[in-house]
Amino acid sequence: MRKPSRRTLLAGVAAAFVSPPLLAQTVTRQKVTAALPKLEQFVRQVVDRKLVPGLSIAVVHHDEVVFLKAFGVRQIGMPEPVEVDTVFQLASVSKPLSSTVVSALVSEGKISWDSRIRDIDSGFALQDELATAALTVGDLFAHRSGLPGHVGDDIEDLGFSQGDILRRLRLAKPEYSFRNGYSYSNFGLTEGAVAAARFAAALSTIGLTDEAATLTSMSSGLVVSTADASAAATSVVSTTRPSADGRTVSVVPSLVTAASIGYVLAPRATRRAAA
Repeated sequence: MRKPSRRTLLAGVAAAFVSPPLLAQTVTRQKVTAALPKLEQFVRQVVDRKLVPGLSIAVVHHDEVVFLKAFGVRQIGMPEPVEVDTVFQLASVSKPLSSTVVSALVSEGKISWDSRIRDIDSGFALQDELATAALTVGDLFAHRSGLPGHVGDDIEDLGFSQGDILRRLRLAKPEYSFRNGYSYSNFGLTEGAVAAARFAAALSTIGLTDEAATLTSMSSGLVVSTADASAAATSVVSTTRPSADGRTVSVVPSLVTAASIGYVLAPRATRRAAA
């Protein structure tokens, strides 16, 4: 008789503890409030055990901020505390967030995953002219453009700006033929996000959509709205929500986050934890 695998055993244990009625229960404000002391206790234990130097947490229930606190310090050995507006680097966790924002633009009909980069950002090019002509937003998000893995990361460390790096991608020799392979590319995906956001912003005669504005600037964790599409590269749109203790806090609109593109769009300085 074949022995059950460890994965099967773990799945069985999990199923035994999660009954269908429990899964169907609605998370009420009372349940959220009741869980907050345990959450705070757990977070303090994490910081006290030095598992992380510091962190900030927000809990939102039905568009209301019911918990907003910061814990620990920004850097080991340094006294500066983490605050609720401290900007943290997200690394590539930002990629699913950026694809969510672009998906919102696709849902609104502003762009398509099949939109050609040449049509929405005529200044961008790859070394392969045929690939440049056919390259789409979807190709860049799927990492199938032919760009070498992590191309541009090295010169970013030398201080080259995002714009400079994107312009220099045309100098990178393809690692494989267009759409005939896969290679993880931070700046390839960056171009897909930037091109989509700028094009969506240009479609607006009044100002930026929340999604487009967020995609085109990650310069700060706090955001300022604008009605001028030409300012797309320096602004992010947000709204405010009352917190449980009466304070007014900045909250990014649905499907949008001020750290959405993180590694993808934010300059290196803003990806480090800094106020």
